[in-house]
Amino acid sequence: MKKLITIDIDKYGEDLKEVYDFKIFSGWINYHGDINATGNCVNLYEDFKQNLKSKYDLTIEQVVYLPIYVYSHSGETFNTTGFESEWDSGQLGYIFYTKKEIKEWYGAKRISSKLKEKIEEKLKNDVKIFDASWNGQYFSYSITDESNDVLESCSGFLCVDNDFNSLAKNMIEYMDIEENEFKLEEIESKILEVVY
Repeated sequence: MKKLITIDIDKYGEDLKEVYDFKIFSGWINYHGDINATGNCVNLYEDFKQNLKSKYDLTIEQVVYLPIYVYSHSGETFNTTGFESEWDSGQLGYIFYTKKEIKEWYGAKRISSKLKEKIEEKLKNDVKIFDASWNGQYFSYSITDESNDVLESCSGFLCVDNDFNSLAKNMIEYMDIEENEFKLEEIESKILEVVY
């Protein structure tokens, strides 16, 4: 029996805030504070600290955080380092985890500098994943027979940094197929068809 494979893009869009376990403080939209020379809101940090206190009963010393920047021009993209364009970008807010939850995750009594670096890398990666999700880089596959009956399907495959080869490899690992039934190049080609 000949099997066919179909690749689709899954876009989560506005539901993203419910998908992630990190917390984001956003003060960029409708912000009326002063703007400094780099295009960032001067009072955003103070607003972040106040929000931590009023919403979470936390102080800045109780969280590990990074800034989030947005480039917004015919779509949005996000990172933790900022963008060169001063006209269409700026600081959106902050992403953070509480030190309490970090200690629980890692069974740590304190946050060492090494653990803090690890968490900061996790936050950077979380923003990369958020960016990829926001921009429709979630994929699914379905395997059908010649009659178009679905034999298998799976969704939720994330493609970060347009690494379609890794995406294809991840999909193949999940597929209930015989060895070499679908070649990596065939899967990658199908992915590129739906992307471009």
